[in-house]
Amino acid sequence: MKIGFNEGCNRFCENHSVLEDLALCEKYGFDYIDVQSECLDRELAAGKYTLEQLGDYFRSHNIKMLSYNALIFFNMKQTQAEKDEVMAQLDEIIRRCQILDCKMIVVVPSMDLKVHATLDEIKADAVAVLKEMVKKVEPHGIKLSIEFCGAPSMSINRFEDAYAIVSEVNHPLVGVTLDQYHFHAMASGWDASAMPIPSRRSALTAAYAPSKYSVPTTTSSPTRRTSKRLRKLPAPTLKNTANPYLMI
Repeated sequence: MKIGFNEGCNRFCENHSVLEDLALCEKYGFDYIDVQSECLDRELAAGKYTLEQLGDYFRSHNIKMLSYNALIFFNMKQTQAEKDEVMAQLDEIIRRCQILDCKMIVVVPSMDLKVHATLDEIKADAVAVLKEMVKKVEPHGIKLSIEFCGAPSMSINRFEDAYAIVSEVNHPLVGVTLDQYHFHAMASGWDASAMPIPSRRSALTAAYAPSKYSVPTTTSSPTRRTSKRLRKLPAPTLKNTANPYLMI
């Protein structure tokens, strides 16, 4: 089993440092780190290091970059200029991932939509955008992992909906980031994970665990960020641990 550190756990701490996170992960035997883009952008802008220097660090140490987190608000864009901006952001992230030897990009759905849209319309839009995105990442073997976010204002906020989207995209480089906090926050269910898998898909595409720490075959409890009420509820068993749509 590999273990990874999620910078989302400490990015708001005073004087947070990506370099310090890397040093501590290396010291205490972590295999992977999920780097938060806002932290990376802040330190690059401050001149603390270059992408090339950071890439050299990963290549010369045990700790590796699991995922670039994230390309935010990728879906439900209303103008061509907005859509082009998303793709331009993706191009830049791909460039960075190549330097950092990173093979996964987390994509986060839009929130607070300014236009009315049904759930079916949101799903169809996300499928269309992801199909265009995968054309860009496929030559580099980089995965896209959609992270549904458990808040009412998020356009994709339940596991079932994210799973339906990646099932429709049906590509080995597209999957779902499964964070137990977001899973429980909007009362997602596991039923979708037991759905039949298309025959041309057969293998788990990535290791990206609930709360982004490890890869269990079952789950025992929601993360500490979940409310006390939810913490008292037993977490269900992950029914299909070989499901290729789960980048768990």
